[in-house]
Amino acid sequence: MRYSIFHTSQCGSTLLATLLKEKRKTYSEPPWACRVDMKNIFSAEDETIVKYPSFSSLACRILTGKKIFIFRRLQDHLEKIISKPTAMKSHLSFHYPFYKNVRNLFPKAVAENDLKKLAFVWAHIYLDAFYSQEVMFIDANDFFLEPIITLQRITNFFGFNPVEDLEPLDFYVKNDFNSTKNNLSVIKPSEKIPYNIKDGYIKSTKYFDIENWVNENIFNKIISNEIFPLFRNKDGKPLYSFLPGKTISVKIKND
Repeated sequence: MRYSIFHTSQCGSTLLATLLKEKRKTYSEPPWACRVDMKNIFSAEDETIVKYPSFSSLACRILTGKKIFIFRRLQDHLEKIISKPTAMKSHLSFHYPFYKNVRNLFPKAVAENDLKKLAFVWAHIYLDAFYSQEVMFIDANDFFLEPIITLQRITNFFGFNPVEDLEPLDFYVKNDFNSTKNNLSVIKPSEKIPYNIKDGYIKSTKYFDIENWVNENIFNKIISNEIFPLFRNKDGKPLYSFLPGKTISVKIKND
């Protein structure tokens, strides 16, 4: 069995992976999992947990095994990404061009401003999880408000015993435990900067217009009696096959 964590970015996924590290060998966005062409996407060993980068949401649909999808609802996601300049820059300079020019499942949707570009990316990631199998959806707010209860749900789903070491809930884990080739259980944090997990909670009352745009231009354009494609080609024709390292072009043009 392989276990995977997918996410919408900036939603507690690194903390979740760090908490699970006592259960199995756990990796959080290791270099082999971060290739744009997904050449090594089948490289995870059995009985390991891998947290994939958010742009690899397609892997949720093609990998076997149990998966967690931790996400913020769209309005909360927008508020979080906008609040972090580095995350905003990454989403607009890399994530949006990737989904727009490489994966684009909705070529007729025109995202004419930054908020819609962020929403365009979020919708692809969310739908990849929605059209996958053996996935447990976790609203990030549930994790931030009730981390122990939520963690129990996750370990029950994976078939693990409850997590005993809850210390990672008290310090900021991302700097040491994310984007590393190492098994997380061998990592010693360089500095345990205090962190209040409830600070991750966001309940936005903004961006209803962007949510309506996504519903009108993306969600409502899905034909329910057709298989949701993995990709579309340059002519907008659905493609249902995937070959690691070849189906996805690694050349990403800025929009």
